[in-house]
Amino acid sequence: GRVSLRAKQWRQHATEDQYKSLAVQGLLESAKGKKGLYRSLLERVERVERRVNKPDVAQRKRKVYGLTPAQEARRDFLFRRLQDVKCRVGELENVMTDLQQERLMNTEKAYTILVSSLAKRGLVKLVERALKDMEASGYPPNVFAYSAAISASEKSAKKDPEGQQWLTALDLLGRLRNSGTPPNAVAYNAAISTCGKNGHWQAALQLFADLERRDSIEEEDRPTEVTYAAVMDAFKRAGQWEKAVALKEFMIQGDFRG
Repeated sequence: GRVSLRAKQWRQHATEDQYKSLAVQGLLESAKGKKGLYRSLLERVERVERRVNKPDVAQRKRKVYGLTPAQEARRDFLFRRLQDVKCRVGELENVMTDLQQERLMNTEKAYTILVSSLAKRGLVKLVERALKDMEASGYPPNVFAYSAAISASEKSAKKDPEGQQWLTALDLLGRLRNSGTPPNAVAYNAAISTCGKNGHWQAALQLFADLERRDSIEEEDRPTEVTYAAVMDAFKRAGQWEKAVALKEFMIQGDFRG
């Protein structure tokens, strides 16, 4: 009776400090000698200890990312809005504002996803805004964010061959270099393609030469088939057919990993 009632009350209201207290130990002592009661209480105490010392998944996420499950759900919803092709530019600007005002952008990964989502639609101005927000929030844009931003310039250059997106691509590539992180082949490929689409084959060739001269032997830092194809496309658009043929022969004979 009384022991069981006390155990029930403790089980409902116990905290970690109460578990460690002498009162709990006294409760266990009082149950000794009673049929099965001591073992039952001991198992319940151990279960409470595990629950107290091992927070659930949501608690762990809040500790690491600082978001509640409701905030994570809200951020996921807004990210899906960014990827919705039916969502207009004005609506995307509102989504970005909501993400900032509701303090949902609290990791480097979240900002990289934001930049990538906007870049896929070639929204250069919004990508630039996202990069500024990222840096202002204490997360310097990484190579993935910059590569995605350059790809946005490439998509925009495809729609506007006589535009100035090639300058934007070169600026982004320079900012990536200045950040202390060497651009990878993905960033170079996008920049080369942007220069070619805007009719600046000399700039595309210079970027290709820069990539070729690099000492890195990392797989992602070497020219690929995409690199060669982007340079040849730049030559063809400018009517530089001899250079395109020469590069193709070099590509066939050269030792590179595609």
